[in-house]
Amino acid sequence: MIEVDFSDALPESLMALLEGHGLVEAVLDDVAASARVHWIRLAQAELRSSRQSYIQGIQEVEAEPGSRSIALVGWLANAIEAGIDSFDLRDTLLGPNARNRRQAADGTWYANVPFRHGTPGSSGLAGSPMGAPYAPAGPGSRAGGPMSSDQASAFGKAIYAAAKQLGKKGRPKTLPRPSGDPLLRPHHTTSIYTGMRRERKPYVNVETGKTTVQTQYGTFRRISEKNTTGWIHPGIEPHGYAEKVSEHVRRIAPAVIAAALKGAMEGK
Repeated sequence: MIEVDFSDALPESLMALLEGHGLVEAVLDDVAASARVHWIRLAQAELRSSRQSYIQGIQEVEAEPGSRSIALVGWLANAIEAGIDSFDLRDTLLGPNARNRRQAADGTWYANVPFRHGTPGSSGLAGSPMGAPYAPAGPGSRAGGPMSSDQASAFGKAIYAAAKQLGKKGRPKTLPRPSGDPLLRPHHTTSIYTGMRRERKPYVNVETGKTTVQTQYGTFRRISEKNTTGWIHPGIEPHGYAEKVSEHVRRIAPAVIAAALKGAMEGK
C-alpha cells in the first residue's frame, strides 16, 4: 500500500496563522480533495487498459485532526505506481489461488486465458486496439512490437475489416491466420488474432433501463505447465503518480491557505 500524507505540506508558520483562525481542518480538506482529483486525472490521462483498476485503488481521503492522507491499495495499482520487474505469468495464472486453472490427465495445470481486442483508434479500456501491440513500446511499457507505428496501424485496420465480417452469412466464425502471419514475439507460432471471434452482447443501462447491443472481439490462448516458453510479463515501469500528487499539494497549498486567511479576515 502506498500512502500520501499531506500533514507536512503546509509550512509551520502558516499553520500557526491557520490555527489562530480555526482554519486548519478546512484548509486540509480543500487541499486533500484537490489532491485526490489531481491523482485521478493523472491516471485518466496516461493509463489505458489498467486505468479502471488503478483509479479504483485510489481510496477516499482519510481525515485525522491536523492531518489528511490518501492510500493506494491493490496489487496492480501499486505495481503501476512503483513498477515491477518481469515475471512468469505461470506463477499467477496457474498458481494455487488461480480460479480458472484446470488439471490435465497427466496432472499438469493449464488455463484458457481470454483476450479482448478493441477496435483501431479506441481508448484501450476494452482491450488493446487491434494492431497496437505490434507498434513500438508506449509510455510505461517495456514490450515493443516488431512493426513501425504506421505498419501496426494499417495491420490493425486490416484485422478489423476482416473481423467485422465474422459470423455473417457465408463467412467463417473465427478469424483464420492473417495475411503474412506476423508474429508479435519470436516464440509465438501464429498471430495473436488467429481464432478471433465476433460476439454481440446486450447491456442494460442501470440508469435508463435501456438495453443496447455491443460488439466484442476476443480470442483465447492456453497457458500450460507443459510449455515453459513465453508467458513472461515484461514488467511495468514505475509511474510515480503519488510523488506528482505530493508536488501538486506543495504547489497549491500556499494559494489555498492565502484564500482561507483572506476569507477569514474579510469576514471579521
